[in-house]
Amino acid sequence: MVILACQFEEDRINETLMEKAYSLLPDWRRKSARKEKSKGGRLRSLTAGLLLNAGLQIFYNNSGEEGSDTLFSELTFEKLIELYDDSVDFNPIFGDNGKPQMPEGGYFSLSHTKNVALVCVSKFPVGADIEGNRTVRKGPERYFTEREQEELTSDESLFFRFWTRHEAYVKLTGQGLSGLNESRKEENYDGLTEEHFLFHGFEVCVLEKKTPDVL
Repeated sequence: MVILACQFEEDRINETLMEKAYSLLPDWRRKSARKEKSKGGRLRSLTAGLLLNAGLQIFYNNSGEEGSDTLFSELTFEKLIELYDDSVDFNPIFGDNGKPQMPEGGYFSLSHTKNVALVCVSKFPVGADIEGNRTVRKGPERYFTEREQEELTSDESLFFRFWTRHEAYVKLTGQGLSGLNESRKEENYDGLTEEHFLFHGFEVCVLEKKTPDVL
């Protein structure tokens, strides 16, 4: 599995550099970025698209190697533009739930918040989420498992660890927010590999389903 991340400084990325990024991305990622109303939103979407391209390059270069190690790397916005290779770009196919998929095998998951973006590319179904550096809202914890809710009462700092876990789950299954009720069932995580780490103070969770059957 390949995990790439980028933290950008909005004030240091001008419109010229952003237009360069637009010109590189495939149409479906370009349209997604153009829909964002704020500069920060457009930058997050652009960065995710650039990361996906870089992740695909690494994924395809390593696809014939044995082993299941996770490769993690951090890249700058400028470096992502420099490394861009349109030969790995693709037009996604969409499942019944609307989740975009790679047409020739492999899976990917994108996530972004604030001034950070993350991408995971894997040969197995994968879901990733990055959150943090904001005020914790009351209410989402009702979707947590009973064990998580119990732990949260004694340690509120676990909120984003648990929340990213559930967001990653619904991204993996393709259910979106409508699948949060299912995500609160602990048994649904059986058979999934789970990774947690911090990226510049943001909580990251990556879930991967390595069994042969696809959700």
